[in-house]
Amino acid sequence: MTGMLLTWTIFGLCSAFDDPHSDSSPQIEKESIKLEDLPTGGRFKVAPYVRAAALLQDMGKEKACEQLARLAKMDDEDGQAAILCRLLFSRKENKEFRAPLFGDPIYMGGTSDVDWSLSPNEIVDDVPFFIVSGYNLGGLPEPSLVYLNYCREHCEWSKTRFGNVNRKTIEKALRKLLDSKKWRRPLTDYERELLISQTK
Repeated sequence: MTGMLLTWTIFGLCSAFDDPHSDSSPQIEKESIKLEDLPTGGRFKVAPYVRAAALLQDMGKEKACEQLARLAKMDDEDGQAAILCRLLFSRKENKEFRAPLFGDPIYMGGTSDVDWSLSPNEIVDDVPFFIVSGYNLGGLPEPSLVYLNYCREHCEWSKTRFGNVNRKTIEKALRKLLDSKKWRRPLTDYERELLISQTK
């Protein structure tokens, strides 16, 4: 990859919920997790990642890590497995939990690395959002398998649970994020739409 600015475009994807007005949690089907069901970057969607994270948590740490390794060894060019690692692992006491090395992140709202402990994600009320609008690339991004191995060695299995997230929870979390005091300048219309699109 060259050192070019990577900017993602918002794509209209169908909601992963059967009924957009339903209060029920996303249906967790007992089947393999597929990378193509996990859009990332400007196409990131909350519901597929909630469903995948909940399914992996139901497996338990060891089986979940085996599944993550399987995903990481596939055509994981967009780092989906690494993003799942950010949701499923947490920082050990007095230890660093670094972000995957995808490139130099361009954060929304004039923010920086210090504002987001789980970059490129922010978890609000157990709902994950993608708060990077793009990356400046200067070489190849870190492979997800390398990042998974880092997490297994240096991090803990997270106590955050994703199985109880529902439509109302997501909508409430979105409002909280849009009104967050973390933003160092007002969000642009593009940035607001980028965040809103993640819940559709």
